[in-house]
Amino acid sequence: PRTDKSRFQLEFDWTGTGDPSAYLSVPAAIQFMGSLLPGGWPELMSRNHQLVLSARQMLCETLGVEIPAPSDLIGSMACIPITDGSADELHDELFDRHQIELQVMPWPKSPHRVIRISAQIYNTFEQYQELAAVLQ
Repeated sequence: PRTDKSRFQLEFDWTGTGDPSAYLSVPAAIQFMGSLLPGGWPELMSRNHQLVLSARQMLCETLGVEIPAPSDLIGSMACIPITDGSADELHDELFDRHQIELQVMPWPKSPHRVIRISAQIYNTFEQYQELAAVLQ
């Protein structure tokens, strides 16, 4: 048995690849994203923040739930509590029947589930309205 590393390191240190392509592409990705809007990264972040806040407000109103966190704690992702059913079933139904990719998580020790929405430049408010219609 090897003793030069902990068992944890022996089991999980190797990531399966030594290809540096992902690391080398990060600067180009950062530059590209910053070039998408005239105001650069600040405008992109502000746009995504405003979109997710608007979507969260609309979804909470549609579902009849209170907004669970103050707006100043939100970046470009937000969680919304929902009830009934299993997280796995809802996730699969959203994807299989409606082609909606959405994180659905159980809320520990509760009948609630949480959906997590996120906003990026390719998202539109209409997509969140479609989600609200499906969740109703």
